[in-house]
Amino acid sequence: MKVFSIIAGLATLQGVLATVDPTYCYQNNCYRGISQTSAYATPALSSRLSDCSTYMRTTITPAAVTTTITVILISVGGAKRDLEERQLTIAPPTNTIPYWATFCDSQSSFSSGCSCNGVTATTTTLPTPTSTVYVVPTVAPCPSGSMCNGECLDLTSNNKNCGECGNACATGLICGQSKCVSPSTYVCSGINEPCGGSCGGTCFTNVGGPSYCKISLPCNGLIPCTTGADCGSSICLDNFCGKVCADTRYLCPNTASVKFLFERGNVGEVKREVEGGLVGRGMLKTEKGWMDVGA
Repeated sequence: MKVFSIIAGLATLQGVLATVDPTYCYQNNCYRGISQTSAYATPALSSRLSDCSTYMRTTITPAAVTTTITVILISVGGAKRDLEERQLTIAPPTNTIPYWATFCDSQSSFSSGCSCNGVTATTTTLPTPTSTVYVVPTVAPCPSGSMCNGECLDLTSNNKNCGECGNACATGLICGQSKCVSPSTYVCSGINEPCGGSCGGTCFTNVGGPSYCKISLPCNGLIPCTTGADCGSSICLDNFCGKVCADTRYLCPNTASVKFLFERGNVGEVKREVEGGLVGRGMLKTEKGWMDVGA
């Protein structure tokens, strides 16, 4: 009776130790099935321990990062990059007990048996997944004019595309404010003399043709030419800026009482050109000479 009490007490103590110490191993059928070295045991011990390692592995996939590159086709500049992060993904250990571990009656039993055979739980962090997305924004291909056969043109003053693509002015006519008109409307006499009345034009020499009355513009930005064939307006003027193309938007009618054919909005455009061409203390080189526009 006394011996029985001692044995029962030891068994109780053993159970307490097993509860307190999680590393305590029961060498039960599951443990023995995993660790057996019999030649008839399948699969091999190395494969069984490998399956244990897989079972007890936790895989962490870092947040995916997507790089978005905005491709600018028209303007020149650096590409815009945006980073987009996604959620962190953690894959817990697999919950499937290998097919051969029939002697383990539960997941906890298999996990315990693997641990008791020296296999420890591990955590694997995969490389950060990345991807690149190229985005081409919708950009106006010709913000300052109209596209004609892949070319950006000003239809208000282009003799071959006057008012619309392909509308070429007949021989002897020029394009002024999107309409084909007689150049005689702008012909003048008295080189470098004022003309056009309130339009404020100056009479400039035309290479190979009659002189034209035109608003004097800053030299900066004007298109150089040799003959009228080099210009969309077919007018190559010879003035203080040298030989430069005439933009028909700035031609003045040779009758003071005639309504301007150029748009009033061009006044602001001329102002911007003037501000962009200042030299020294407010001196600006224009088609009719140096102009003092203030300090």
